[in-house]
Amino acid sequence: MTDTTTMTHAPLLIFAGPVECLERECEEYATEDGHDDPGVERCSHIRVEEVCAGCSTQTDDGEFVAVVAWPCRTADAGGAK
Repeated sequence: MTDTTTMTHAPLLIFAGPVECLERECEEYATEDGHDDPGVERCSHIRVEEVCAGCSTQTDDGEFVAVVAWPCRTADAGGAK
C-alpha cells in the first residue's frame, strides 16, 4: 500500500468502475466485428470521481482501495498541506 500520510491533501480525479471496464474488457470497447475500438476513451460504466490525494489509500499497483471524497475533513478545516 502507498503511504498517503506524507501526500498533500488536494483534489485528485480518478476513474471508478468495474474492473473489466477499467481494463478495457467491456463489450463497449469493441467494434461490431469484435476488434478493439481505440476511439472509445471509456465505457459508460466508468465514472470520474474527485477524491483527496492525501486521505485516499492506493496500492503499489496504483489501484485505489479506499477513497475519501474531496474536500476532505482536513481541507475543510483549513489544514490542507
